[in-house]
Amino acid sequence: MLKYFFRLILLIAVIVGFIALIGSLLPRNFNFTCEVDIKATPATVFEQINQLKNWEAWSMWNEKRAYGLKDLSVVGESGVGNAMSWTEPRGFGKLWITKSEPEKGIEFSSRFESWPEMNSSMTLTEKDGVTTISWSSNGRLPNGPFYGFWASNFSSHLQYQYLQSLNALKKLIEE
Repeated sequence: MLKYFFRLILLIAVIVGFIALIGSLLPRNFNFTCEVDIKATPATVFEQINQLKNWEAWSMWNEKRAYGLKDLSVVGESGVGNAMSWTEPRGFGKLWITKSEPEKGIEFSSRFESWPEMNSSMTLTEKDGVTTISWSSNGRLPNGPFYGFWASNFSSHLQYQYLQSLNALKKLIEE
């Protein structure tokens, strides 16, 4: 009976090891873009995205304050150097603007405790009085045997959050 128990444990260890090996070989990179059309000028949209203080009115992450986000602080008024930092139950995070071009968009980086840096941009294009805002992000999940399985889910989860935020921005500007 003990012999079968050890075989079962060995079989489980081999299966977990095989799954971990596959996860380690899967790509952990992510790169995605979300777009929303807003009936406004690029200057109006730029004003909202270039000042991180304004994000409180439309970013879905500010709703999460009630769920443990605390010590939120914003440094700088707008543009390059404007930064936001916070603490939450899972650790510390920071977001900072690295490039700012009026009426064209911004680029920014973010970092969460124990995670690699993520690079993002919000690009504005105008056509016939409608501004399309494209929010793109790219990066790489941390090393580890199971992050490869999570990479595609991570992208779709963030895309959902970006679209929620962009739709809230659209509603704020168009009302």
